[in-house]
Amino acid sequence: MLDQRLGNVEQDYASIYSFKMTVQDMIQRSSANRPKRKPPFYFDGGAYASYNLTEVALNLNMIRVKKHQAREEENRVTEQRSFLIDRTESPNPPEVVEFNGRRFVRDYSGATRLKQIYGYSCQVCGCTVATFECVRADACGYAEVHHIKPLGSGHQGPDYPGNMLVLCPNHHAAFDLSTMALDPETLEVYDLEADRELHNKGPIFLHESGHDFDSECLRYA
Repeated sequence: MLDQRLGNVEQDYASIYSFKMTVQDMIQRSSANRPKRKPPFYFDGGAYASYNLTEVALNLNMIRVKKHQAREEENRVTEQRSFLIDRTESPNPPEVVEFNGRRFVRDYSGATRLKQIYGYSCQVCGCTVATFECVRADACGYAEVHHIKPLGSGHQGPDYPGNMLVLCPNHHAAFDLSTMALDPETLEVYDLEADRELHNKGPIFLHESGHDFDSECLRYA
């Protein structure tokens, strides 16, 4: 509907532009001494006012840009609808392949104990991801452990509580993506937000019993 309305307006401007150019061409080819008619000009019984050609051309170009944007938006919505709704048959199940690889052999007891001490609560926001069943006998909820100095990829960080933070999945992802960082001196959290600036989110939550961090790991991060 929007595309149709824009098309009608575009045709009007195109007609005005074409008629004005025709009139100007006639005037230029007329004798210099012949009196020139002043607007409005009459053509087939219709009155045309005097239009500024530059303004008409700019308006015509703007309408064409809007039509192009409207078509792009329509194509985007159509593609999304096709992806989300218009699938007539389910795809084939994923293929299963075998591979050989290498992985770190971790001692999960330290990470598990640290999560228990913090009650499976995030040290940044204090939230706990609720679960229907207790994931451990002494605590309900879900949390993840982030290594301040990463274990792999050439970092070779240690796997012990001095290099660990208990985080919710969202803040764990933020630390892994380096959009969130920990100040090694103040233990305050800084978050890179949509304005591309770092914002101080305040200090992390520390257990009342204390939680000593490895200073080398903090500086590494």
